[in-house]
Amino acid sequence: MGVAVQHMGDYSLVVADGHVDAADCQALGKAINQAGLSLHGNVWVDCERVASISTEALRAVLSLSSTADKTGVALVFYQLSPALKEVMRDSRLDSVLHIVPSIAEAGKMCRKGRGL
Repeated sequence: MGVAVQHMGDYSLVVADGHVDAADCQALGKAINQAGLSLHGNVWVDCERVASISTEALRAVLSLSSTADKTGVALVFYQLSPALKEVMRDSRLDSVLHIVPSIAEAGKMCRKGRGL
């Protein structure tokens, strides 16, 4: 699995690929910490190529979401693969996490005063 982080002008983009496990969530945690120190505080996670996610990674994502909320970081997941949508629905994380269909929607959400 690979996780790549790019720091853009007003957001950090995290791209995940393949199977996500708890160790892969460390890159997301670092992006959230850095975003908390920036003026914009937006982290967008592209999930289009995520094939599967471990239970430990789901727990880590939930914890990181809480950390993001506490530090004022807008953490938005977008473009979930069908398999990941099902996992999020089954675990009910879709009602807790900020999930939108596209990067354009992530941008709109964050421009609306974080709209979260």
